[in-house]
Amino acid sequence: MSAALSDDMSASESLGDEYGDAELYDAENGWGPDDDFYHSLAAETGGPILDLACGTGRLARALAADGHRVVGLDLAPAMIARARGLDPEGTVEWHQADATRFALGRQFRLIVMTAHAFQHVLGAQAQAALFARITDHLAPDGIFAFETRNPGQQDYADGSDFKLWRRFVDPRRGPVEVWVASALDTVTGIDHVTLVRRFADGMERRTAAQLQYTAAATLEARLGQAGLAVATRYGDFGREPYGPASPEIVTLARPAAAGRLLRD
Repeated sequence: MSAALSDDMSASESLGDEYGDAELYDAENGWGPDDDFYHSLAAETGGPILDLACGTGRLARALAADGHRVVGLDLAPAMIARARGLDPEGTVEWHQADATRFALGRQFRLIVMTAHAFQHVLGAQAQAALFARITDHLAPDGIFAFETRNPGQQDYADGSDFKLWRRFVDPRRGPVEVWVASALDTVTGIDHVTLVRRFADGMERRTAAQLQYTAAATLEARLGQAGLAVATRYGDFGREPYGPASPEIVTLARPAAAGRLLRD
């Protein structure tokens, strides 16, 4: 495998868990503009804060270091295990749970869902379940903030052939190339993605993911059905206004009455 990758797989070869190697995930995903955005937002809103699909807790730990009360929740066992290991003093309250089904019995001033985690919530029913959980856990004056890639503006959903997406360095194994093949269903908006991480020693790690790209108008309607109203929408993490060509749909939502007041 030199210039390209084959999409052929033997019948005995299985796809691994995209979030099963938490150390590799951290090597590939460092602090970025999205973290800056949510970190700044937390400073504006205050806590307590719920970080849904928190991964290994990069943002949650930073928010706790700022003095906020933070709860981190993620479905992947490897992610939560590493999050706990990187937080030996227990500055964050960690939970392994499904973001569409959790119940913590309390409310939060800020709920965030970052790193495009919302794209893993597939279909209207699952999104409705997620938004219902948000409504139950969001304080009357609270904010729910999340982002998704703008449909049609994804950076790799352009066909079934593998292409080199990005490179990073794994402290344990050296340089890594990430190759991606994508099959986007334009009717459902679900992208069937295969990722291959190619290590310097020639070994590979192949995983799969399904991602849902949801239009801004659909998001707003589904939030509304759950009693949430869009207060602000940005097109990127620099807080540029959202438009059809924006790469991101960054949404800040409030309980419906508060959201209407903010927009009026």
